[in-house]
Amino acid sequence: VGDRFSIADLTAASLFYPVVLPPEFPYRVPSKVPARGREFIATLAVRPGGRWIAEMYARHRSAGGVRRIVV
Repeated sequence: VGDRFSIADLTAASLFYPVVLPPEFPYRVPSKVPARGREFIATLAVRPGGRWIAEMYARHRSAGGVRRIVV
């Protein structure tokens, strides 16, 4: 929503991480994806939505992008 990271961005990136399988994803991902599935995922990852997901993970889950909120 706008130029700020929001709960909507977090939700979308969390739901669609399998499209990109970003290295910043904090949990182990099953490696036994059939070849046709990997090919399909690769076609999605290069599309604008896939690039957006990768950017959100890189920006907000990488060591430099993680922000801790103290309440």
